[in-house]
Amino acid sequence: MVAHGVLLAALAVLWLFSLVSTLQALDTRTAGFTLLHSAPYVLSILTGAQTGELQPYDRLLAVDGQPLANSEQFVTLLHRHVVGENLLVKSQHPNGQIVTSGVPVQKFDWRLWVNNALPLLFIALGHLLVGGFAFLWAPSNRAARVHLRVTGALSAMISLVACSDLTHALPSWCSFLPKPFVGAAGIELALIFPTVLTLVKRHPWTVKVPYLPAFAMLALGLIAEVPAARRWLGISNVFIYRELSGATLIYATFALIILLLLAYHRCRTAASRVVQAQAKITLGGAVLGYGPYAIFGLCVAFPASFTGNTYPLVLELITMLAFLIFPLAIAYAIARHRLFDIELVIRQSLIYGTVTAVLAIAFMALSAGARLLAEPLLGKSALPEVLATAGITLFFGPLRERIQVLVNRAFHRIPYDFRALALEFNDRIREIVDAPKAIALFQEVISGALQPAHVTVLTPGSARLVTGGATLIKLQRREVEAIALGPKRSEEPYLPEDRELVQHLGHQLAVTLENARLFAEVAEQEKLKHELALARSVQEGLLPKRLPEIPGLEVAAASLPAGQVGGDFYDVLSLPGERLGILIGDVSGKGIPAALLMSSTLALFRTGAKDSLSPRLVIERFNEYVCEHGSGHGTFVASCYAVYEGDRLKLTNAGMPKLLRNGVPVEAVGMPAGLVASYRYREAEITLHAGDTLVFCSDGWADAQNLQGEVFGRERLQALAAKLTALAARDQVAAFLAELAAFCSGAEPFDDRTIVVIRKVC
Repeated sequence: MVAHGVLLAALAVLWLFSLVSTLQALDTRTAGFTLLHSAPYVLSILTGAQTGELQPYDRLLAVDGQPLANSEQFVTLLHRHVVGENLLVKSQHPNGQIVTSGVPVQKFDWRLWVNNALPLLFIALGHLLVGGFAFLWAPSNRAARVHLRVTGALSAMISLVACSDLTHALPSWCSFLPKPFVGAAGIELALIFPTVLTLVKRHPWTVKVPYLPAFAMLALGLIAEVPAARRWLGISNVFIYRELSGATLIYATFALIILLLLAYHRCRTAASRVVQAQAKITLGGAVLGYGPYAIFGLCVAFPASFTGNTYPLVLELITMLAFLIFPLAIAYAIARHRLFDIELVIRQSLIYGTVTAVLAIAFMALSAGARLLAEPLLGKSALPEVLATAGITLFFGPLRERIQVLVNRAFHRIPYDFRALALEFNDRIREIVDAPKAIALFQEVISGALQPAHVTVLTPGSARLVTGGATLIKLQRREVEAIALGPKRSEEPYLPEDRELVQHLGHQLAVTLENARLFAEVAEQEKLKHELALARSVQEGLLPKRLPEIPGLEVAAASLPAGQVGGDFYDVLSLPGERLGILIGDVSGKGIPAALLMSSTLALFRTGAKDSLSPRLVIERFNEYVCEHGSGHGTFVASCYAVYEGDRLKLTNAGMPKLLRNGVPVEAVGMPAGLVASYRYREAEITLHAGDTLVFCSDGWADAQNLQGEVFGRERLQALAAKLTALAARDQVAAFLAELAAFCSGAEPFDDRTIVVIRKVC
């Protein structure tokens, strides 16, 4: 936005510089033609000047018998003659023919300035004002910014032609700089106005593609200004103004064709009437504005650049005057549907301006007719003027009302068919499952049909205040409570059928929003299920797939999460020296947060076990870690870690249920990790004998409930452990699971259940 503001200011400065330069050229001597800045080639013939057989792009060979090497020599010779004297100019046409012409020295007076500089300055200023007007009223509007680039390129090109070609205040090649960007910006405008093409929505970079040929032509033009490059490429000094300018003209014509085709396509296929109206305005403006110059360029200017034939410069200026029609049409299309802050002024001006013009013409016609009829009978009398005034007064009211209807229709109201609009809206909205898109479609349709200042969809509990002067249409639906409409642009009241239209479409919008909400909820649930399934898979992968084998010892384990992912964990590791590390734990909470903390616990435990730390040191290190990196208040980890070596078992319990030895609890307790960082744990030691069984279990076993609400309990768990000591460890785990399943009898578990059984065989 800032860049375009700077561009607008630079264009204004350039136009003022061109105006001053052309005015400073008044009263200077001229030969009726202009030369290239870098070489004695004829660039253009001034309108109304006498130049004999000279043609554009002729090379001047000699003046008054003196050979010419550059343009500065010609200027020196020109100023040695007084106005009215003839210059004997020897020149070579582009086709190789050499001619000699007598060219009178003239003064660049007001007549030549009006014929040559004024039309260019007027056209450049018109483009600058139109583009600047649209941009300043809607600087955030993308179409207005691209429109400024189109009009800016044309304004700069024409200003530089007046400044450099006519006066040489700047080098002649400067007028070429903006030319390639006329076509590039024109193509971009075609791609995004009145609606952005689907291709551009999917691939935004496509709007930059038209600028690649423009920069390539610009680079080639700048290279061609280097003498060494011209010699290497084998091109002449006029390459930029003949071949390359012709290429930019073709590119601009190509942009015009694309714009026409896309505008026609939108006229035929656009679902929105607003878009169709804007496309029609664009189509008509392009045809009327650039059609004449495109025909002139393809049929006259472009062939002449290759054949060396001349054409009347006034014809080119006339066709260029039509340029203003297209930017005016685009600005009108933007203003009609975007810049309604100024519509009241425009409407009143058009109404009274049109009425005044029509009445003035009618008054003169009636007065002349009445005088012609009455003068033979009454002679010179004021009666005809009185009758004409009375007639005009009689018709003023009806005429103003009729013109106001026409102006309102042109600027404010597009008549709508209720049934067709409702069917169209239903067809479009039923394919939408996104709430913002549905609301945007509703606002677009209502804005196109009724032309309100704004359309606001109010949801239940919305804190948005309705602005003053807005019309509130209540729906009392779950998703849409009401619709707030700003005043009509035409200042007309809302009719009953307008309210009915808003209510009808609003109910359809409410149904779509409810469907979108339900769809989003289902999608979120499916996403959560998928994430939980992935977490479950990861969690299962963290638990040991095969338990280690120690001579004289049996090991078995099982873990049942209450949900898709759980907080319980266990691990059994083989340690150096035929030792065994056994870990069981329970992370506070459930679901994904518990699973993440559980994975950290296992990683830290395995690291400590590999470092051959004692159970107490492993638990204390882990306690410090959880206190420092836990997710906040209430996060803790209950765990029990034991190391079996020979006949001895050392263990540290941090908040887990007591270890059962042959069904009898082992007195080893401590605080769960993550509550107090400075807590010091104790380490217990027991001696195992052949046939002894150790059962590590989480609190989900004792807390399990059946359908009647009865808990499994510690006593039942201890009795079961004592009863199963004679079985192998694997069979004991299976028996524990079977007994619990029979007790719960189909009741949903609310906590994870993990068990590890160690049995000393010999």
